[in-house]
Amino acid sequence: MTMIRRMQDRRLLTLYFAGAFLVLLVAGLLAGVALKTDYQRRMDGAERDSQNLARAFEEHIYRTFRSLDQQSRFLAEYYFRYPDKDELTEALRGLLRIEDAAVQHAIIDEHGILAGSSVGTQSLGINLSDRAHFRHYLQPDATPTYVSKPLVGRASGKASIQYTRRIEDSDGEFRGVAVVSFDPLYLNSFYQSVDVGERGVISLAGTDGILRARSIDMDQTIGKDISGGELMRSYQSAPAGTYRAPSGVDGIERIVSYRKVRDFPLLVVVGLGLGDVMAGYTGYVASVGGLYGFLLVTLVLLGGVLRNFLRNRTEAERLARETVVERRERQFLSSILQTAGVLVVVAEADGTIKVANPLFARYFGAGSGARAWSRAATGEEFAALVTGLPRSFEVQVSDLGGIRRTVAWTFTAVTDDGGELRNLVGIGLDNTERRAAELMIYQSAKLVTLGEMATGLAHELNQPLNAIKLTVENVLLRSSRGTPEKTYLDDKLDKIRRNVARAASIIDHMRIFGRRAERTLGPVDPAQACEGALSITNAPLRLANIACHVICPAGMYWVRAEIGLLEQVLINLILNARDAILSRREQHPETGRADHIELSAQPLADGRMQISVTDTGGGVPEALMQRIFEPFFTTKPVGQGTGLGLSLSYGIVRDFGGELRVENIEGGACFLVELPAATPATGPAALPVPAPQAQAQAAQ
Repeated sequence: MTMIRRMQDRRLLTLYFAGAFLVLLVAGLLAGVALKTDYQRRMDGAERDSQNLARAFEEHIYRTFRSLDQQSRFLAEYYFRYPDKDELTEALRGLLRIEDAAVQHAIIDEHGILAGSSVGTQSLGINLSDRAHFRHYLQPDATPTYVSKPLVGRASGKASIQYTRRIEDSDGEFRGVAVVSFDPLYLNSFYQSVDVGERGVISLAGTDGILRARSIDMDQTIGKDISGGELMRSYQSAPAGTYRAPSGVDGIERIVSYRKVRDFPLLVVVGLGLGDVMAGYTGYVASVGGLYGFLLVTLVLLGGVLRNFLRNRTEAERLARETVVERRERQFLSSILQTAGVLVVVAEADGTIKVANPLFARYFGAGSGARAWSRAATGEEFAALVTGLPRSFEVQVSDLGGIRRTVAWTFTAVTDDGGELRNLVGIGLDNTERRAAELMIYQSAKLVTLGEMATGLAHELNQPLNAIKLTVENVLLRSSRGTPEKTYLDDKLDKIRRNVARAASIIDHMRIFGRRAERTLGPVDPAQACEGALSITNAPLRLANIACHVICPAGMYWVRAEIGLLEQVLINLILNARDAILSRREQHPETGRADHIELSAQPLADGRMQISVTDTGGGVPEALMQRIFEPFFTTKPVGQGTGLGLSLSYGIVRDFGGELRVENIEGGACFLVELPAATPATGPAALPVPAPQAQAQAAQ
């Protein structure tokens, strides 16, 4: 009997759902026809709009470049009218003031040398013979005018498009090139006056396939090669047209209309984002879909009465499966929490620990004390810890066993619907061993430096020892001839005392510099660090005939650092400057040039301190600027450099919370060490810094 009822129920359900499917099929066909009609209407309208905008943009570009063309004619005439450079400069500036689209007027002579510029006479003489807009006119079949790719002008320093004209004398001979630099940003006024939607774009491209301007992301897309895209393929077929395709620049699908600008090798492009075109269509689809959905829901609800018992059974089975899965997930997360290699703590809003994994409990305890754990684990009270969440920071704290540990913490908040804190979640990574390994690397680098400086330091110590020896021999010789005068003996003993103090100072600083550095940061006088670095590098600088000037008064400035590691950074920079000077001497020997290295310190506007190390080594090639701080990167021959000095220095300064960067100056390079400023815990620096004149003499 049960089997018969089940068969009857299945037959009834089958008939019901077959009829429902037929009704839904007819309704779906009607809805599809309505949606397709509306879709086609929107697409046709978008094509018309993009074509109209393309015509307007073409006219705008045509008028603009007609004006640039007229100015290029004036420039060609000015070249012969104003032979005086100053008069030519004023004429070019006057012409520039009446044209908003141009950023510079310039004239290049027949040899590729800048002969006139609205920027001023100081830029004259620049060699521009390698520029494409000059080389174009060296071709036998060159056109009279040329529109360049976007580039940065060497005289103006601004990004521009060069509209150029061939200059000829009365005999038709080539005399140079008239250059009108067009600012792509000038088109912004047109872009802003036209509404192309959120995803729309207006572009100006050359017939060579290079983007000259774009209404969005101009800085990233100007000069981009799109010759392989749909635009250039369509242009090969027709000078104007419309197509639909994803952009080769940003991937957004658009309805695009393009037109060739008459008389100029340019294409204007207007693209309307498909998402904008179909924005209203989504609402229409939603309305039709709503009606269709209402019909579907009604039919389903009616059918649901018939299959209620089946659905209930299925739902019960699903809930049972989900319960099993949820229980397994909780067990899985619990096992991860108990075995994780990181510190995990979850606290209530009042600071009470809710959950703590075994590693956290072993380091800092996990008792019921509400707020004691915060200071022990992070060094901060709980009220300060929950300020400014989320937070990430590194701190040194002692665990329950008294072991000093370095922990990198990340704290996030779990809030309620009103935004109030419910729980604080902390994840900590024990970096103690990694930091210890870094200190070992820094220590090894210092010992390598001392080893490299050993010969020079030995020479530095021999000088006071030889002075002492000669003084003693003079006293003995005088004594053999009779009793020396008291003033004579006092003078010689004072000389011996000063040379002993000098030797002791060198040995003492070698001992201090060579000891293991600590990770404790505190106030450091940059003058003291400069003096310490110079005491190690003084001998090799003097042997290389390189003067070192220190412009850093003692006790005036303070930075947050560690004295030994800061000295290591300065030593690395000084030795790097020495090597650059020696390399420059080998490549470009010059007589009579006094090479020097300068160390100076000054405050910055943002409250930080800046220590600079400048040299006369010729500077860092631009191609190496981005790689100079990479580990193991060096330009020295094999066996003369590891490539770790600047990389370690960069890491040390970063760990201090500062920044190490380099920039070229006239004749050399300048390495800038920017560190957080600090307030001295006690008075001025303990070690005085010699005057710049004394430093220079000591290094020579």
